[in-house]
Amino acid sequence: MDDLPGQRSVLFLKEGNLWVALWLETNIAAQEQNIKAAWRALKATVEGQLALDAKRGRSPFEGKRRAPEWYWQAYEHAKPLPLDFLDEEGLGRDLTVHPRQYAQAA
Repeated sequence: MDDLPGQRSVLFLKEGNLWVALWLETNIAAQEQNIKAAWRALKATVEGQLALDAKRGRSPFEGKRRAPEWYWQAYEHAKPLPLDFLDEEGLGRDLTVHPRQYAQAA
């Protein structure tokens, strides 16, 4: 994801026993058992989408729409996450990834 142009607002949501990582600008999501695994799964999903788009001769993320407004509102109220956990995954601090964790009320 680090070589893609544009903003990358990533919302992490806890749903039951799983974490969901949602890239709001494209509405692409992945889920896993923990937040770091969800981040890795999101990156793999994005890479798969890029490969599929290239194979079909489309621009990256052609036809993808932003996530529904509720997720954007959740993002605005979410707690910003430090980029340290992204750095552990081999990413640099100069990325335009803005991760936030949304804690739903119990």
